Amino acid sequence: GVYMRWRNIHLTLRPEFFKTASDPYETSELWGQRTSALSKLTLGQSSLRMDFGPLSVGVSNQNLWLGPGQFSSLLMSNNAPGFNHISFGTNRPLKTPIGSFEIKIIGGTLFNNKNQNFENGNLKLTGVYGITSFEKYLSSISVSYSPLFFKNFYLTANRAFTLPAQEKPSSKLTDYYLIALKPLFRNVYQDNSLPIDQVLSGSAKYVFPKEHAEVYFEYGYNDAKQNGRDLMLNMSHAGAYTFGFKKLHYLNPITFLALGAEITRMSQTPSYLQRTAGNWYEHGQVYEGFTNQNQIIGAGSGIGNDLQTITLSWHQGFKNIGIKFQHIANDPMLNTGENAAKLRNIKWDDFIFGLSGGYRYKQFIFSANLEYVKAKNYNWVNSNQQGNVFAFLNTIFIW
Repeated sequence: GVYMRWRNIHLTLRPEFFKTASDPYETSELWGQRTSALSKLTLGQSSLRMDFGPLSVGVSNQNLWLGPGQFSSLLMSNNAPGFNHISFGTNRPLKTPIGSFEIKIIGGTLFNNKNQNFENGNLKLTGVYGITSFEKYLSSISVSYSPLFFKNFYLTANRAFTLPAQEKPSSKLTDYYLIALKPLFRNVYQDNSLPIDQVLSGSAKYVFPKEHAEVYFEYGYNDAKQNGRDLMLNMSHAGAYTFGFKKLHYLNPITFLALGAEITRMSQTPSYLQRTAGNWYEHGQVYEGFTNQNQIIGAGSGIGNDLQTITLSWHQGFKNIGIKFQHIANDPMLNTGENAAKLRNIKWDDFIFGLSGGYRYKQFIFSANLEYVKAKNYNWVNSNQQGNVFAFLNTIFIW
């Protein structure tokens, strides 16, 4: 790619070409379906931005990451391809008498591919799963606040709406282009009969500079609350959360150990026995949910899954070596009554064991990642044990 800057204008061109195979794999009526291979050239991580002091406007196709998570993000991550969007916001914290603020407002376009599997539909074709529209509009806003009276503490609120793209949208900005600025409760605006969906989250992070550590928590909803009473009586309905921490331990000025741990829960809480909310990233009439190119924009572990991760690594300059362990509980809530609690009688769990490393040789930087996935009761079939190997190699040349 290429990066260029002229005065207050920043241009990044990082196109991407990718080619995928499509080998046979074990599927069932519940999960998986083989489709054709892909070969595509995209704009990748390209952007054009203009700064006006602490504020910026831009157009981009980059991936966006919202939230404090290391391994998962409830709203936006790099799981799906980046999408075309226009943005307005801050390029550095805005200092005020009560603390610092950061804000980002986004309007973008999401697409679905009717010829490919649908991650939000258990990797089934869209024609089988059924979708609302092949082109959607996304409106999102993110606001962060660091209080002046409480140093190293950060609060963030994120909200995103998706709705079918319209050729002639309403002239009222909060009905389409800035729909993320709608009031918080649905009793003010009624969208029950419309194919509109939203996800929102709030997070808190505290940094310990002297200890080289931080702890964070994010809680989100995939459905708007009707009013304050609805929120207070059933706060866990349609909820998900991420909790984690990071810690660096220096052995000497250039050598340190890094420890990280994170838990993400997206399966439903017991309140679904009285009022089901479906799984995260799908709701009501927007069956395809929060996706771009048929892939979930948020957490990459899968729809309605629970994930736990722990990592430990050694670093010295460009050299590093690390280990990772993950556990993924695949969609543990079935909601069709296999038993009295509506849980699955058979649990499908993935256990991931990983090694990673990095090394610099002259002008080359090498990094590699090797993971083994052990699937227990794969595809929710009792005693169906499967294994899979994932390998990644990256090389960078510096001049």
